[in-house]
Amino acid sequence: MIRWLSGEWLLDDRPNGGTVVVLRALWIGVLGYFATIAVTELLRPNTSWVFSQAALRAAIFVNLKVGGAIFAGAYTALYARFASQWSYLAGVYNQIMAAQVRATSLDSEGRHALERWKAGFIEDADDLHLATKPMFAGVIISMLGDADSPVRAEFIKATAGGEMRLHSLEVRVRKAYQSSQSRFQRRRQTVKMDS
Repeated sequence: MIRWLSGEWLLDDRPNGGTVVVLRALWIGVLGYFATIAVTELLRPNTSWVFSQAALRAAIFVNLKVGGAIFAGAYTALYARFASQWSYLAGVYNQIMAAQVRATSLDSEGRHALERWKAGFIEDADDLHLATKPMFAGVIISMLGDADSPVRAEFIKATAGGEMRLHSLEVRVRKAYQSSQSRFQRRRQTVKMDS
């Protein structure tokens, strides 16, 4: 019920980001707006419990500010959450890259820890609904490497759902990456045509 009310189902087909934040805030705002209308009309003194279009129109107009406030609050909260998650994931990526630069001096245990860290990054990206964002999709494809990649093996071993989850994630990430590549190519062709 909470997943439905919060609009989290919108994240099933889309990565978290500005568009989803607006859509979820609109969803929450509309639900809250109509719930406010229902509650205020039911609790109003001298309610006749008979449907009236005139009363409904008046309630819709009177509660517009409440709907706007609910939307604004939901948008602020959801965007702050998204920004925090994105910042966290970008920070982890930067730390991994810094460690990888120093990896030449790592022993086999240190390299194994780096592989586990990359697998954890991939799992976090998936859990935070950021894996299919174009900037992270390319990174994940690169980290997973080929079929016998140690990062792939660590992900399968340490993640709930293991191989099945990895396969599902990989399909979504590759699709997002290819879609992003296609958009880039179309934009590039448009720029060439305009020049």
